[in-house]
Amino acid sequence: MRTIVMLAMCLVIVSCSNPKDSAQRDLMRLGIAYNDQEFLSRIRKGDLILTNMFLQAGMNPNMRFTNHKDSVSQGESNDPTPLMIASREGHIGIVRSLLRKGADPTAVANNGQTALMYGVRYAPAELVSDLIAAGADVNGRDKDGKSALTFAVLLDRLDVVRLLLDRGADPNAMDRFSFTPLMQAAIKGKAPIIEALLDKGANLEARTPNGETVLMLAVNYNRMEAVRLLVNRGVDLKAKDVQGRTALTIARIKKHETIIEILTTSESKNQ
Repeated sequence: MRTIVMLAMCLVIVSCSNPKDSAQRDLMRLGIAYNDQEFLSRIRKGDLILTNMFLQAGMNPNMRFTNHKDSVSQGESNDPTPLMIASREGHIGIVRSLLRKGADPTAVANNGQTALMYGVRYAPAELVSDLIAAGADVNGRDKDGKSALTFAVLLDRLDVVRLLLDRGADPNAMDRFSFTPLMQAAIKGKAPIIEALLDKGANLEARTPNGETVLMLAVNYNRMEAVRLLVNRGVDLKAKDVQGRTALTIARIKKHETIIEILTTSESKNQ
């Protein structure tokens, strides 16, 4: 209770006086050092009041947390910005405060990722929408060529996938392995996401470097609902990969009996 009262008093003082040094003194009175690591700690914890105090005290909203490591970057240091950290953690209030203070939504980390790419993984769609409205690039790519849309597909974020597509995300953007979001959705067997991508112009006949079609990928991973959807959307059943295999050939090799039935039934109807 005492800490809350002190925080409230400090905020009143800051709002009245507004100088940076006054805000820094208020942090000191609370026993909080004015430095990068404390700022980072408050952002990660979602402490909006103290994050705002750090910003009021003059902390740069576009600073880089050098040598910061996290699970998203597999332990590698990518020098993220405060906005990237807040977006990754899903702290929408802090994201909005940072944006109001001039945080750059287009800033890129060492791995090529942006706040939007961090946000689409776990944050609410509302936070993603705020980043886009602030100028985040919906078609930016990281070092692996992955876009925000690809990350949303990989994590089965249907609401975010739809939002990104509505805001202009390219449904045919390829990563450095020449995989499109639709291919990733087929591999994961996410029929609703496949449908959302197709409705926005995803290429039904896109191919991997090995000549595999979206249908072949769904067949290979035994994604029955995805196969049904792709067949109903008119996918080419006779397409062949570089080895001369059709989707049905792959289904037979894999012994995916239900998919074999789906494909043979569809082929007989089209003859």
